[in-house]
Amino acid sequence: LYLIDNGLARADESTTVGPRGLVEMGGGTLLTPVLTNAGVIRGAGRIESDVFNIGDIRTAADIANLRERLWVTGLVDNDGIIESIGGEMEFESLVTNNEDGKIFGKDAILRFRGGLSNTGSIFLDNTVVEEDGGITSEGVLSVGASAPSTILGDLSLSGANDFEVLIGEDFSVLNITGDVDLGGTVSAVLADGFIPQIGDSFQILDAASLSGTFSNTDALAISGLRLEVNYPTPTTVVLNAVAGFVFNADFNMDGIVNALDLSIWEMNFGTTMGATPGTGDANGDGVVDGADFSIWQEQFGASPASIALGQVPEPATWALLVTGLAAAACRRRRI
Repeated sequence: LYLIDNGLARADESTTVGPRGLVEMGGGTLLTPVLTNAGVIRGAGRIESDVFNIGDIRTAADIANLRERLWVTGLVDNDGIIESIGGEMEFESLVTNNEDGKIFGKDAILRFRGGLSNTGSIFLDNTVVEEDGGITSEGVLSVGASAPSTILGDLSLSGANDFEVLIGEDFSVLNITGDVDLGGTVSAVLADGFIPQIGDSFQILDAASLSGTFSNTDALAISGLRLEVNYPTPTTVVLNAVAGFVFNADFNMDGIVNALDLSIWEMNFGTTMGATPGTGDANGDGVVDGADFSIWQEQFGASPASIALGQVPEPATWALLVTGLAAAACRRRRI
């Protein structure tokens, strides 16, 4: 279906776009009580309908690098993809982004006049979001790092939300002109090849006012370094690179001592020359043996979070493993 040059398609009954269907908007209007989309709707125009989306709804920049603008008047229930790359979308009524739903904005303008409720995922990169009814997120809110994104209005992050940021030479920044209620987890991922230095600071969020804090922090944690969440002013959230906890038995350097590290020790048990921390040598004597297992046993479960909470590993749980593992390793060497 092609709707161009102010063309109008009207259906008095509900309308369905099937999985292979395409609605190409070029300035026209689709008027129907309820639209179910399992295919693709793209381009500039107007949809006067409630929308159930399990397909794709897209806008972009056109050939002249002007923004395609799609205007939706009714309620939107999204289990598919709503995507704008260089385009505009405006929703007059509430948009509900469900658990399987994805909203993607890059170099875009998104307007949610009736509010946005998210239990799925939202990705913003160099995107402006205007909202009149508030944004509530209980899913994933990710912010890209090519340029700051801005929310014109208020934002509420529930305890189930995961706020994801990318840290590198360019890093994620989200500016909010209204009030932000913080909750849930903040997660940081390093850009490829980027290694932060102790003392580096990354301001990831700025708002008119902040209330609450992130209840969990899943920011980067590696041996010797971690990104600590701080609130230096009543309006900003910052990740600071600080000295981390160094665990001798964190053989894979992922910031926690667990069964993965035990697997490395077991695989290299009995090595007597050239052993390194990466092969299970926790005490630095060049040998992978029971002494290294004892260190792993003492540090099992250790992570920056567990240290902060004062949790103490219980090595007795693992005390009987060393004999069996050592015996198994010895049998492998004899074969």
